[in-house]
Amino acid sequence: MGAEQSSCGVKTEGRRLLKAVEDGHVADVGAALRHNLGFVYWSTFSGGNTVWHKAAKSGQLGILKAMAHAVESAYSAPKDTEEGHQLQALLKVGPSPQEAVKRLVNLVNFKRCTPLMLAAARGHTEVVKWLLQQGAMLLIHDRIRHQTALHYAIIGGNIDCVRLLLGAAAHTAPAAPGTAQRGPTERQLLLSSANHAGLTALHYAVHEERYDAMKLLLSSGADINAQAEYPDLDWASVNAGDTPMHVAAAKGSIEAIRILLKGFVETSGLLCPEHAPPRHIRDPRGVRNDYGRLPYHLAMRKQFTWLSELLDPSVPVSCCACRALL
Repeated sequence: MGAEQSSCGVKTEGRRLLKAVEDGHVADVGAALRHNLGFVYWSTFSGGNTVWHKAAKSGQLGILKAMAHAVESAYSAPKDTEEGHQLQALLKVGPSPQEAVKRLVNLVNFKRCTPLMLAAARGHTEVVKWLLQQGAMLLIHDRIRHQTALHYAIIGGNIDCVRLLLGAAAHTAPAAPGTAQRGPTERQLLLSSANHAGLTALHYAVHEERYDAMKLLLSSGADINAQAEYPDLDWASVNAGDTPMHVAAAKGSIEAIRILLKGFVETSGLLCPEHAPPRHIRDPRGVRNDYGRLPYHLAMRKQFTWLSELLDPSVPVSCCACRALL
């Protein structure tokens, strides 16, 4: 009977805590955590979410800071206090308050979504910034569509969140032990990370018509010719082998095609070879998908005739690029 009452009491406290999080009542959250610090790492709420997920999704930066403060306070509390008694559980999370908070902000729910993904999807810029400062990881993929926080940010459409995620990714890669060779950087891994169908963040930006994000991704080194591995059942217009240019052509998006062409000629150095030696990057208009179709074929199949000159691979890219830059 006592155990049942205790369980009911915890559930009641949990509901009150979630209500305080939703309403942004920082003082109430702080009081709840002082009474039961276990709430900072419990994932027994709906969908396997933690309080960190709930606060990030709601954009409650003050709540997140209050929870981090509660964790830090527990590490400095005398052992004979209630917080000191709860420290033993926290020590299993991390040996220091900084490490504990880092692990807590990277907890995943049943869909393997992190608080960073939820905040990025809703454009909570300040929350995304704070989570990154606490050590939120960029290369975690969710369970359903194998998306990263960058995919979520593209869907959310907040260019500042996209910029924060790319800015947080390391630009240099450590050398492998005993060799001078370096692997891909964290930024390169993030840009090349693909969902369950092989779609990168650039595919997403084209499909969602996030033109500013497209420009940022291309200038950051996104692969313009990345190809989908499988058809994406959620996107009827995407087939196996499709590149971002295929997606743009199938949607009839002249602006997306112009941005991709501009990114291609700038990256390849074709416009100013004396300043930037040409790189061996394949013309995105000439890449075929797994069905042997060029972006040109997809556009003509949907009677997007106004795209013919831009997408025709027989038209010199320099001429096509000049028109694209207008």
